[in-house]
Amino acid sequence: MDTVATLTAVRSRQGELTCRPARQNSAHQAEASPVEWSHPVSAFPIVTTFTFTPDLVLQSYRACHRRLYRNRVALVITCVTVGLAEVAISLAGVLRLLWPGVVLALYGIAFFAWREHSVRKQLAPYRQGARQVTITLTETEYRTQGPDRATARTWTTFSSVSRVGDFWVLRVSPQMAMGLPASALDEQQTVAFTTLIKEKGLAPVS
Repeated sequence: MDTVATLTAVRSRQGELTCRPARQNSAHQAEASPVEWSHPVSAFPIVTTFTFTPDLVLQSYRACHRRLYRNRVALVITCVTVGLAEVAISLAGVLRLLWPGVVLALYGIAFFAWREHSVRKQLAPYRQGARQVTITLTETEYRTQGPDRATARTWTTFSSVSRVGDFWVLRVSPQMAMGLPASALDEQQTVAFTTLIKEKGLAPVS
C-alpha cells in the first residue's frame, strides 16, 4: 500500500527534537511540494504628501470645529430673520419702532463677520500660500511634517477619529483637533487607516 507523506520525530545527537519528512513512495514523490510559510505584511507606515492651500486650511478648521461654525451660522440666520420680520411688521404699522429690527439684523451679520475675521487672523500664518505637508501614519503614531514645524502624537493622545465632510478629524479634546484631507489617502491607505482606528477604539460607534 502506498504511504502518504508524514512528519517523523527524530532525536538528534544533542538531544533536541527535530522533524523530518518520512520516506514516501516514489509514486508520490512527483506530487510532493515544499512547505510554504506566509508572513502577513503590514500596511504601515503610510506616508502621504499633499498641498495645503489657504482655502483648504479654512475648510479644515471648519471641519474640526463644525459645531461652533454651525452655531454661528444659526445665530446670524436667526437674528437676520427675526430682525427683518420686525422691520416688516413696523412698516405695516403694527409696531411703531423700526430700529430694533434693523439693529438685530445688523448685529447678527456683524457678529458672524467678526468671528470669521478672528478665525482668519488666527489661521493667517498657515494661509500665506500653498504649503506642502507630509503625513506619516504608523501603528503607534500620527506624524506631520510641514515647512515650519513637525509634530508627532501617539494614538493614545486622540479621543476619537471621525469623517466630517472631506476631512478626517482627529480629535484631541473638545477644543482641539487635527484635520486630514480624505483625498490625501488612496483607497488602500484609507482601508488600512480605518481598520487601525477601529483597532485603537477611536472610530465612532455605529
